[in-house]
Amino acid sequence: MTLTALAILSATVLAAGFVQGLTGIGFALIVAPVAGLVDASMLPSPYWC
Repeated sequence: MTLTALAILSATVLAAGFVQGLTGIGFALIVAPVAGLVDASMLPSPYWC
């Protein structure tokens, strides 16, 4: 993972934690799509390899 990808994910987790604390929902709804765009191998797969 590159430093840029790590910075993007860190900022996303920070923002998602803020939204989660403010509204009570949203952490996974924000982080999962961004993590998938940064690196698709981070998302769970329906296929068991």
